[in-house]
Amino acid sequence: MLADLIGQEEATTLLNAALRMRRLSHAYLFVGPAGLGKLDAARGLAAGFLCERGGCGTCSICQRIARDTYPDFRILEPDGATGYLIDQVRELTHDATRAPHEGTHKFYVLLGADQLGGAAANALLKTLEEPPEAVTFILIAHSLTSLLPTVLSRCQVLRFKPLPTEKMVEIICARTGADAKGARISLAATGSVLADACSFWDSPKRRATRGEVVRIVRDLASYDDREVLAAALALVSSLEGVNAELKKQQEAELAAQAELLSKVARTRLEQYNKKKLTAATRRSTSEVFSVISGLLRDALAQRNGAAEVILNVDALDFITRIAACLTPDAARRGQEAIMRARRQLGQNVGVQLILETLLFSLREVLTCQ
Repeated sequence: MLADLIGQEEATTLLNAALRMRRLSHAYLFVGPAGLGKLDAARGLAAGFLCERGGCGTCSICQRIARDTYPDFRILEPDGATGYLIDQVRELTHDATRAPHEGTHKFYVLLGADQLGGAAANALLKTLEEPPEAVTFILIAHSLTSLLPTVLSRCQVLRFKPLPTEKMVEIICARTGADAKGARISLAATGSVLADACSFWDSPKRRATRGEVVRIVRDLASYDDREVLAAALALVSSLEGVNAELKKQQEAELAAQAELLSKVARTRLEQYNKKKLTAATRRSTSEVFSVISGLLRDALAQRNGAAEVILNVDALDFITRIAACLTPDAARRGQEAIMRARRQLGQNVGVQLILETLLFSLREVLTCQ
């Protein structure tokens, strides 16, 4: 809910004013770095408008919006390796012309809106120029630079501001019960994305996977080729366990709503759940990359005498050890290998192959070759 957003007073004030007047813009653009609650704000806006009690957080509508299972609240991500596909946007704009399934209003959230380029952006632009009634589009982007000026001009722009690390640590501790050490570890594992850090701490499987990644990176310099391959396979198995949680949750929610949904709505929810599971697989794999990236960043910070910014505080012995030989050039090569792995993940390369290639590259970095 909007009341739960921390440090984004300007954005929440504007959204709450729109809710009080029951006058939403047909299109918003939430812009700012990852981890500031932009998606949570989109959920809060939808819940505040659709809930009879203005976003109580406890009713069926609010709960389903929070879990992304409410049929009139849809979240989209780019299907293409380089961004949104024109067919994807056409399907969205066609669906927007249909009446809401349950409520009086429909919300479409476009994650990675800065990946709307060329034909896809123009296809959406036509709908933004002549928006359907009872529909609100919420575009979420890291920056404004990649968006067409014509798209920007048709959105109400809300900027989300970064939070200091210590403030995020305080929030994580309050929301999850973690101590400061656990909160810093959560931030390291998720690339300092606040919402992800909170959910990370609440997931024993994700924490276990992070521990396995740390152990592998700690010992990687001594691995032979067979052990590197085995380590990649172990990570794949661990990631499958993480995603099994979401699949089980989806199946339970679908069964609970079976009698309430029409056949068409059920099919759409099943399709959405499948896409969500695929996206979750990418996110959990990306989290492995974030853990490794954070370890390299902390080692370089230790080497440069900036120990106060280290987040992986449970791995200080290992960080100190690799800091002794990790040159800035080696750290750069390690981060470049991680960036390549992220690109390959977006291009639908197999997860096991990506992890094998990454671990072989990191072994060279950690042996100071």
